[in-house]
Amino acid sequence: MKYLIILIQVADITVHVLANQVEPLRITANVIIIIWLLLPSKNQTKSLSLGSISLFAILNIYFISQFGITNDGSPRIFFWGAVISTLVLSGYFIKDTDFR
Repeated sequence: MKYLIILIQVADITVHVLANQVEPLRITANVIIIIWLLLPSKNQTKSLSLGSISLFAILNIYFISQFGITNDGSPRIFFWGAVISTLVLSGYFIKDTDFR
């Protein structure tokens, strides 16, 4: 599951770079999730995992508060898909992980 979450983050970054719409808040949020998931499992704790997901959510909420829920009048469908799928899958990943 973690590789699917990483794939979503890489796809999100790639789409924005290719569309020449580099959004530092969103890319930072994506990188936080990638780093968290690439950490060796012995270094992961539940609090680190929850903190990473919380920071991801906060950065994306801040992005929405700054730039709105639409992109030039059209809904940010890719944004919602990427963010919601990341949060849901990350939640399941944490639930299914046996932390030390």
